[in-house]
Amino acid sequence: MRSAARVAALLFFLSAWCGANICAADLADCSGVVVDENGVPISAAKITLQNSGGQTFRAETNGAGRFFVLNLLVGDYPG
Repeated sequence: MRSAARVAALLFFLSAWCGANICAADLADCSGVVVDENGVPISAAKITLQNSGGQTFRAETNGAGRFFVLNLLVGDYPG
């Protein structure tokens, strides 16, 4: 369960970070790495971002724990 809480916290941070680093663009990309409490990358972790308009964007981490969400609409992604 601690891993799930860490993943949720990471997603909240990433959604806020991705939104804060977008300037006057219609679309943006977001990427990151999901790790466990020991810093070990987690493969096949499900990533879901939902903007304030209700649109959902999904990704899954690769073997190195990396994920990419491409062509996100600019806006708020509340955690």
